[in-house]
This record gives sequence, structure tokens and C-alpha cells, in this order.
Amino acid sequence: GLYNGSWAALAARRYVRYWLPLLLRLQQQPGERDALLPPLDVALVWMVHRTNVHAYAEDCIALQDDEYGGGAEGGPGAVSEPELLHGGPEQALAFCDGEDEAGAATRQVWNDWAAEPYWPPQQPQAGGGGSVWLAISRSAGGCEEQIQERLLAALPRAPWLLRKLMAGGFGGTLPELELAVDRYCRFLLLAQRHQHEELQPPPDVLLVWWAHKAHSGAYLADMDLLMGSPFDLPGQALDEPELV
Repeated sequence: GLYNGSWAALAARRYVRYWLPLLLRLQQQPGERDALLPPLDVALVWMVHRTNVHAYAEDCIALQDDEYGGGAEGGPGAVSEPELLHGGPEQALAFCDGEDEAGAATRQVWNDWAAEPYWPPQQPQAGGGGSVWLAISRSAGGCEEQIQERLLAALPRAPWLLRKLMAGGFGGTLPELELAVDRYCRFLLLAQRHQHEELQPPPDVLLVWWAHKAHSGAYLADMDLLMGSPFDLPGQALDEPELV
């Protein structure tokens, strides 16, 4: 499935090798960048990546350094605080299959940039020829492999949270979501008073927290106002998922 195994590995590689570098190259063209919509597998990995605020920022900078030799100021993909690859408001939680108007435009940009199809993803065939499969199967370089490994370890967080929500009878209705948002706001106030303690939010609060983090720019601005700095918990580390 998308959460583990070969398809998860493929999704993580497509995200790290194609999606993030594409956004980096369009960093100075926010209108064009924010109009792009990721395919479903890439959108899932991007969502999970952004749940760890510090790792996401560090990985974006590391990829920039690999791409541009240190991210020289003014370069085409320069990433600066607090502009670390924020998803646009319509892009942050979106995905598509490339069939509608916005998706078709993204598919064209992807096809011009990447060495494999936009959607659906295709596993390399053993013994297959052609430049596409050679590009897909070549080993990751620089920091790319390390980022992929951390993301693969973190992807099981998504079905874990879904199971927790379902076990608690959470159905995602509007009243339930409104209550979850209210509980999340109260959790932030609690965290503000206990910033040096490790607090574990309940599943519905964690769901809203993830959605907040997906809007990276708004999240960092809100946390700067409320906490004075980017806010995350040690237990949310990408390579140490709490899956029990």
C-alpha cells in the first residue's frame, strides 16, 4: 500500500527527487508554484513530511544545498526563512490525477521536469529498458536517501491516526471537526504554558494539528505569535513515530 512496501518507497522517492526540487526551482515564482497540485502518492508523503516542522525545514535546506551548492543568495531555488516551501492555501491539502484543468497543467510541468509519469506511478520493471526506468532505478545521491528513509519510517503515522480516530468513533462530521478545532486551540494554550514538557495530544487534536502544519506559512506565523518560535514536540520526530 501507500504506507509501506514498494509503493511507499516509490512515493517517497518521487516526492524527494521530483516534487520538492520542482517547488525549489519555482520558489521565486510563487504564483506558478502554488498552482501546482501533487499526485495522490506525493501529496501523502508531503503531508507527513510537514508534520515535523523542524525536519521539513532542515530537509528543504539540505536539498537546496545539494541542488545549488549551498543555496547561494539570489539563486533560482533559494529558500529563506520563513519561506520554506510553503504550500499555497489551495495546494496544501490538495491532490489530483492530472485530468482536470489545474491537474492537466501540473501534469505538463511534471512531464517536462520528471523522468516518469505524473499519475499513476509506475514501478520499474525488472530487466526493462529505456531512459525512464534507468532514471527511476538509479541510486539516490546526497541527502536524498536519508530523507527518503526517514519518510518511509514516518508514513505509517497516517493509518495509525486513522485507526485511532475510527476506534474512538470519530466520523469527521462538521460538529466533530468544530469540536476538534476548539480542543486543538485549547491544547495550544496548554502547550504555551508547558513548552518544556512533552505533551501528547489526543487523536482528534492531532488531526487538526496536522492540517494546521500543512499550511506551513500560516502555521509558522501563528506559532511565532503564540509561542515565539516554531512549535513541535520531540515525540513527533519523523524517525521515531509513536505507533503504539
